[in-house]
Amino acid sequence: PSSPEIVQLLQVMLGSGPGSRPCVDDVLELAALVGYADPASIRGPRERPCVYCDAEKRSGTLLPHAHQLACEACCASIVEEGSYVFGGRVFEAWRYTVEDLSVGDQTDAARLQGFAPPFTEGDNPQAPHC
Repeated sequence: PSSPEIVQLLQVMLGSGPGSRPCVDDVLELAALVGYADPASIRGPRERPCVYCDAEKRSGTLLPHAHQLACEACCASIVEEGSYVFGGRVFEAWRYTVEDLSVGDQTDAARLQGFAPPFTEGDNPQAPHC
């Protein structure tokens, strides 16, 4: 991974605020690690715990950046404050929505044939065996 990707990874992993300490699924989606993670084992954003209270599942999407980090109650508090911290960066929070804005799986299996992953089976013992 490149230097900016490593810096982003370190900011997320070593941050002190609750928004700087996402769950492992958030970390695996970072550019520095996404090529090494098994997408089938990463939970979707709405299946992960709220970053701020860790008591509920994430149900809100903070806008304008479309981060799915918090439950509805925490989203309301964040919007009232006007900003939030995630991965060591401060983001504006204009409003939130509880609508599911995700896009369904649109994988085209025919286009994936012949695609070589960025690692070989020997490099990643958790890689699926085909």
